[in-house]
Amino acid sequence: MKEEYNKAVIAYLKAFEKKQELIFEGWVNNEIGTIAEFNHGSYYIDFQDIKFDIDNNIKVGKFFDYYDLRLDNYNKDKQQINYKTFNMIY
Repeated sequence: MKEEYNKAVIAYLKAFEKKQELIFEGWVNNEIGTIAEFNHGSYYIDFQDIKFDIDNNIKVGKFFDYYDLRLDNYNKDKQQINYKTFNMIY
C-alpha cells in the first residue's frame, strides 16, 4: 500500500506543480505526503492543500492569494484560515 500511496502523492504533486508553474524541490525531512518545498524554499505547501486544490479544480493562481493572505496575517494576531475555508469565503 505504501508504494501505491507514494505514486498517488507524486501524481498530485506533479499536477499541482504544472498547474501553478512551480518547481518541486523535495519534501521536508524527506517525508512524502507532508510539506513540499517549491522554488528553492520560496513556498512550503502542505500536501493536503495540494490535494484539495487538484481535487476541487481550484482556479489557477488562487492558491497564491491564500498563501499571501496567510503570510500577511502571520504576525498580526489574526486568526489563520485553511485553504478549504479560504475557498468558501473568497
